[in-house]
Amino acid sequence: MIDLTMTAARRPDLFERTLASFQDMLFNRLPVRKLYLNIDPIWGTPNDADQVEAIARSYFDTVVRRPELPSYGGAVKWLWSQPETDWFLHLEDDWVLSHKISLRKLR
Repeated sequence: MIDLTMTAARRPDLFERTLASFQDMLFNRLPVRKLYLNIDPIWGTPNDADQVEAIARSYFDTVVRRPELPSYGGAVKWLWSQPETDWFLHLEDDWVLSHKISLRKLR
């Protein structure tokens, strides 16, 4: 079981595509304990941020941070201080996993 960290902007369609691809290709075999999600206030609307959060919660137990100002560096600093598992995986909201990853290669 791993923790997951993820940076996101207010782009729910892209965010959904990213999580769906990782769920189908990896997380259905590698359980996620918790998702730590930073949603920066860039692009989109506050409603889009609400949708991103709802999508995340539909997949995982999720802790969300919504800073007042966008800061990629601040997001990563906060995110990487959160995991409680020995290993964690960091994702970006515009990544798509196109093939299955061998769990044996992760060990």
